[in-house]
Amino acid sequence: MIESNESRQHYLFAILLFIAGLLIILIFLTVRSQADDTTASASVSNATPTIDSVTIAESTGGADSDAITPVAGSTKTVYVHGAFHDDNGCAEVTAAAQGVKVLLYSPNTTSSCDTDNADCYENDGGVACSYTNCAGGTDTVANYECQFALQYYADPGDWTAYVTANDGTATSTADSSNTTTLAEITGISLSGSINYGGVSLGGTSTIGTGSTISMSNKGNVTEDYRFSGSNMTCDVGTVDVGQQHYASGLGGINSSTAYASLYALGSSASTVQHDMAKATASAQSTTSSYWQITLPSNGVSGTCTGTITVTGIKSV
Repeated sequence: MIESNESRQHYLFAILLFIAGLLIILIFLTVRSQADDTTASASVSNATPTIDSVTIAESTGGADSDAITPVAGSTKTVYVHGAFHDDNGCAEVTAAAQGVKVLLYSPNTTSSCDTDNADCYENDGGVACSYTNCAGGTDTVANYECQFALQYYADPGDWTAYVTANDGTATSTADSSNTTTLAEITGISLSGSINYGGVSLGGTSTIGTGSTISMSNKGNVTEDYRFSGSNMTCDVGTVDVGQQHYASGLGGINSSTAYASLYALGSSASTVQHDMAKATASAQSTTSSYWQITLPSNGVSGTCTGTITVTGIKSV
């Protein structure tokens, strides 16, 4: 009887342990079933892009140039290059409509200038620009380069390259600048040649279409001109250089001025004051010179030819 009670107690104890274990499992499953997932988010603030360097050079990727000489009557290619960074990624700048903006302007205007080939250039309207070393993703630093074709009449003096970066957000801009000196140049272009036509011995030619040449200022300063020449060599004999006389279209001298009142050409250069302004973006600065010749009364015949040299110098 005692053994039967003990056996019953053991059986009850086992049942209680089983029930306790089952309750523990149910509680654990209940706790697990109450777990759930959620999401985390954050908005990354826009970082302001920054121009790290500005170089003005005469070749692509070239060294900084303190002085640049334009090309008379033509254009001079100038390169503005450097580095920039954007902590949100350099691709934000390279993808923007005008991510890096370069304004190249003369001492006669400011960074708020309107584009003009004489004093203000901007990298829009066909100016070539490029970006390098920006593969996207986590890249933050890249390089830029823009090239400008400076006209020969661009203002001399200290030019400034003013550079800004934009990542597509209006407020995200940064700027930096550098300067270079654009040298003064003089230049002249002559249109036409001088043909005095048939002239009798001892006679003087008349001023006409064939004895008029057009002179254009191809520099970037106001110019005067220096004239010189050589004796004319004829089939027979020579004509002294001083027998050719010339007049400028400025200063009251024109095609109706008498031969004796004109300047005599010499073998040494002689300066005639013209004060001819440099060209502008809308107008070429041009004037005319008129020529006559008096032949000797004897000793020459046939066709006579010679050389006339006209040089532009800065007006004083």
